[in-house]
Amino acid sequence: MVMNKAVQILFWIAIISCALLASWYAIHGAIHFHTDIARDFLLMEDIVVNHKPALIGPRSGGIPGVFHGPAWLYLNLPVFFLSGGNPAAVSWFWAALVVLSIACVYFVTKKLSDNKAAMVASAIYGLAISGAAPNLFNPFGAVLFSPLYFYFLILYLEKRKIVHLMLSLFLIGLVIQFQMAWGVPALILSLPLIFKRIIKHKKIAHLFSFGILSIPLSTYLLFDLRHQFIQTKSVISYLKGTNGDKATLPFISVVWLRIREMALTMFSYFSNSNLFITLSFLVLFVALMILYFKKKKWNNVVIYFLYLYGGYFVLTLLFRGTLWGYYTWPFLPLFCIVLAIVLSSVLKKYFAQLSILIFLIIIIQNGMSLSKQTNSYFASDTGLWNFYKVQAVDIFKDAPNEFGWFVYTADQYGYSSKYAMHYLQQKNAKKGFSYEKKPTTYLMLSSGSNRYTNSTDWKKDKIKIKRAPESKFTYQDGSTIERYNLTKEEQEVQVDSSLIQDLTFR
Repeated sequence: MVMNKAVQILFWIAIISCALLASWYAIHGAIHFHTDIARDFLLMEDIVVNHKPALIGPRSGGIPGVFHGPAWLYLNLPVFFLSGGNPAAVSWFWAALVVLSIACVYFVTKKLSDNKAAMVASAIYGLAISGAAPNLFNPFGAVLFSPLYFYFLILYLEKRKIVHLMLSLFLIGLVIQFQMAWGVPALILSLPLIFKRIIKHKKIAHLFSFGILSIPLSTYLLFDLRHQFIQTKSVISYLKGTNGDKATLPFISVVWLRIREMALTMFSYFSNSNLFITLSFLVLFVALMILYFKKKKWNNVVIYFLYLYGGYFVLTLLFRGTLWGYYTWPFLPLFCIVLAIVLSSVLKKYFAQLSILIFLIIIIQNGMSLSKQTNSYFASDTGLWNFYKVQAVDIFKDAPNEFGWFVYTADQYGYSSKYAMHYLQQKNAKKGFSYEKKPTTYLMLSSGSNRYTNSTDWKKDKIKIKRAPESKFTYQDGSTIERYNLTKEEQEVQVDSSLIQDLTFR
């Protein structure tokens, strides 16, 4: 009785520590603001300001010419709109989403197993996911919904109720909106299981349930209808080997790559990608699975997970590239659910003691993470929203009533600085003209470079300014903001027409 009470107390302390870690950036008004996140803010701004409903979301990294759905944009849009596009407010929303996903893992595990396994699964998952809260982008939507899809799929396979099939299909459609690289293979792998039940139990009417996929997938269809099936053609070209880098790796290399990814991907989430710790987790998990099946345990949850996990890596042999961590991220909550169920079965006699140890590790680990993220960390990290906002504030304070501005970054997009300028423009009477030369013109120059250009060459070749600035702001990451008082003749020299000024190239 005392042991059970200790388990419950430590569980809640562990969960609170996860929630605190997830909220830590929001408490400091911070959020990571790299290119992908800033791009999403610009896309949401386009929807709100220009009243342009989006039919596509971020570009897919795997197949050129293919885009994810816009669900991630619309999920964030209410908070974006109500906060006036303030990233610091969206940071709180992301923390809430992470906490909601932890609760979702608890709910699903409790339904599929029991309360003890649910506590362990949600706490382990919280350890792996909480630190990601300030850095969310579209794949997290798939992470959020994947356990619910898995739960309703299992319910249908066991109870054969059409409502469970419809919910499972609708949810996998949502997952595809957020992350096609996981959702499409998961749907394909689900089909044999579903069709087997339909045929075996003569539930032919259940086939009509697939019509519900048209709701979450409608944006893809509408976009392709409006653009001559451009995404469909891109996928076909890719499968033929005529689009993108499909043929860059020999098949045997892809097989070896998949085996390595299958063995290491999940465990790297708990080890900060430390190879020794990752391999230790792998050995421990394999040992637990051997003990589990030696006991002749055939829990459907474990079987279906292994089928999806193994099947995913086999099916993705058709894709000759690397499976980045965010492609397989939606497996994380499923893995934590299965791990907790296996632990509760194999080590049932010592499960309470094991739970206490796990919760203590989570509390200590989260405490160490929080101790590293002090006020000085948030003041000095140059990848945060705070940094880009400070740069924009410096320009608006220094500028006259009208001015022009340009952004250089190594990736040529400059989304982070562009959004900061747009955001400050809403709150300022001064008028900044993006990518236009004015009597007072600012160049925001990052310290990075690429194989084709650097900030010096970009200023000379693209902006056509070949002299020193009148004044300059310098920042701790090496980036600068240069102010120029341009003559009429200098203003009339046209900038290079190939400059990426907006989201055209996303």
